[in-house]
Amino acid sequence: MCDFAPEDVTAVILAGGLGTRLRGIIGEMPKPMAPVLGKPFIEWIIQYLRREGLRRVIISAGYRADILLEHFHNVRTDGMNILVATEPSPLGTAGGFREALRSTQAQSSNWLVLNGDSLVATPLTPLLNFRQSPGFFSALLAVWMDDASRYGSLDINAKNHLTAFREKSPGPAWVNAGVYLISNLAAQSLADKTPLGWEHDVFPNWLTENRKLQISSCKAPFLDIGVPEDFEKATPFLIESGLSGNGIS
Repeated sequence: MCDFAPEDVTAVILAGGLGTRLRGIIGEMPKPMAPVLGKPFIEWIIQYLRREGLRRVIISAGYRADILLEHFHNVRTDGMNILVATEPSPLGTAGGFREALRSTQAQSSNWLVLNGDSLVATPLTPLLNFRQSPGFFSALLAVWMDDASRYGSLDINAKNHLTAFREKSPGPAWVNAGVYLISNLAAQSLADKTPLGWEHDVFPNWLTENRKLQISSCKAPFLDIGVPEDFEKATPFLIESGLSGNGIS
């Protein structure tokens, strides 16, 4: 577990997607609320964050935000401080993050951004420790995939800095795990445009500005529940990776 003050890092879970490819399984429910082992998938993400030492979480909700608001109003959170922020309209992944900070008026030295429909079974300490490096701006978690055909890949130099995003292609590669450590300085620099996405707008722009985007890489089990065949893997993933437990409620 990483050792830090609670105000040093706040997690923001992006839960605004439509989840259209899972409609046949979860109906009109937001994708992060898809049930796995009797609990919404997003609760397993929060359980993971608690295990890693984080205590403050903001959920950026879009589609059917009312379901997330109702659930986390009633759930017992065992020491976790959880807020749900809602998008007035689809803002993109980075736009939703920006709106969550604005609407909650939360304060933090650094922000850990995660997707609400994926998990990596790896300790967060190597990524979180980047915040202590001189001039820290942002860092990404990369995970090794033997077949990266479903994901765009990352170009990483010898200093473990991101140099480029590549389009989807078959074969082994480092891919974006959808977990970012963003300094407050970086968060405040986000462009005021809509929609605003991390991969297509923010990170490429920071690269053109010669910002240092550091990479924490891992070879660990990775799950993205965005398509039915991978959603079916969620239960064995949680059990085999040791992430399953009592959850937060």
